[in-house]
Amino acid sequence: MRRALVIMPPLIFSSEAVVALSFLKALKEFGIADISCVYEKEPDTRYLTAMPKNLTDVLSDTKTLNLKLIKGPLISPPLNYFSLKSTALLKRFDYILNLYFREYPIGMNINYVLYPHPLLYKTNKVREKYTGLKSLYFSLGYSIVRKLAISGRLICSSEYIRRVLRETQNTECEVLYPPIIPKEDLKVREKMDLVVGIGKYLPLKRWEEFIEIAKRVKSVNSRIEFKIIGGLRSADSSMDYFRRLKELATGSVELLTDVSEKEKWEILSEAKVVLHSQRIDNFGLGIAEAMYAGAVPVLYRSTGPWQDNVKEGKYGLAYSSVEEAAEHILRLAGDERYFKFLSSLSKERAELFSFSKFRQKIFRILEEGHMEK
Repeated sequence: MRRALVIMPPLIFSSEAVVALSFLKALKEFGIADISCVYEKEPDTRYLTAMPKNLTDVLSDTKTLNLKLIKGPLISPPLNYFSLKSTALLKRFDYILNLYFREYPIGMNINYVLYPHPLLYKTNKVREKYTGLKSLYFSLGYSIVRKLAISGRLICSSEYIRRVLRETQNTECEVLYPPIIPKEDLKVREKMDLVVGIGKYLPLKRWEEFIEIAKRVKSVNSRIEFKIIGGLRSADSSMDYFRRLKELATGSVELLTDVSEKEKWEILSEAKVVLHSQRIDNFGLGIAEAMYAGAVPVLYRSTGPWQDNVKEGKYGLAYSSVEEAAEHILRLAGDERYFKFLSSLSKERAELFSFSKFRQKIFRILEEGHMEK
């Protein structure tokens, strides 16, 4: 019986959690019956109920291993590496998977890089904190950490992250997109003049710009509706930021919080447009879900969503100004033929982000890893 030890991220409303649970599901389907998970803290049922049930069900077939990992100082990655490797040896695990690489940059058998750890792509910024004799400590520590981080098989969440790793660490990784997990009985619904945004209520999402675009669009066509599907209590969102947004959004954008999977997919199925204003992002799983449901992406022209979700404009629209975004939305609402053409391209692209493609690649990786043993 093959056994796996898995370092898990927090199971909250996030693409990182969806990826981790999808990994567990794929491991089970591959035939790895004994899976032990290491958490910073135990999963909270309040968060799990907001996630796809066909993913969270897999947790009942896993164990929790009480192994305390250290987070923070330069010395922590070597200590964590030794702790995990010795545990795997003593308990006879066949695989160690690190699905929380952005916090624990240690190379195990398989490592999923949603985002690189700051030490690996903001090295100079981190280095500035170490002055005098401490700079020698940093140089030595960094060389060890970097060697450990890239020692295992690296799998990254997008071509954008692949490029970041290549440029900052001179190392390669293969791309495995976060998978779409659609509602099992998803029905085709009539498309409305509806624009959606998906994500946590955090400043980096730039929801103020989303609202500004909505106001500009509605000043021309008041029938177009705007909704944000945002995690609040089921995610690491900012309540203060949410309150400020509510004031800004009055009369122009409906702010939804902690909606069920059923409601989320019903809204996506009715939406014509998914609007994404975030500047730096690895990949847009929410965008991919909306594309699967036939919404056309209108997103800021930068990083992962631009490069990976829409392949630099081949499968969606991009903007560089509020005015340009508003023009795209108004045309999509006013030209049905244009919308249907781009909607079909969205659905075509979304097939690349399916769970079956995700599982297929994991099976291949596990088979290659098993042959190498």
